[in-house]
Amino acid sequence: MRSKITYLLYSLLACAILGGVAWMVLVSPENPLVTPFRAHIENSGSQVISGPYPLRTDFPVLKGLGVKTVVSLLDPRIPYEAKLLEQERELAREYDMRLLNFPLINVMGHKMRADYEQTARAAADAVTKSEGKVYLHCYLGLHRVRSVRDLLEAQG
Repeated sequence: MRSKITYLLYSLLACAILGGVAWMVLVSPENPLVTPFRAHIENSGSQVISGPYPLRTDFPVLKGLGVKTVVSLLDPRIPYEAKLLEQERELAREYDMRLLNFPLINVMGHKMRADYEQTARAAADAVTKSEGKVYLHCYLGLHRVRSVRDLLEAQG
């Protein structure tokens, strides 16, 4: 009986440690485990610059490129994205940028909510109505950004 309790306690401890490590990895997108999967900031010279979640070091670069609005596709219903969105709000304020949030959930290219298309269209509409340059991003800068960019390209 004692060994079962010990095993259970060690299992719980291991889960807590792994959960803590996973949390730290997800709320720190510049870490070596996530960095290889992050898109690069894509500046084609148009009104829309896109990429991954902007790090603190990206904000001065975006400001220098003339970005006035950040359109975030992070979803605050996902705990680590809520934390990142909170940090992003502070950085946007610090760099005098407007932050708009259009929550999308997309797992490896699979759209996860019934309102996904409607929300993506609203994000695309906000981008087209924004004055100045816009930085459009999601966590990695891949799937959700591509959904909105496809709508923008379809609009011309």
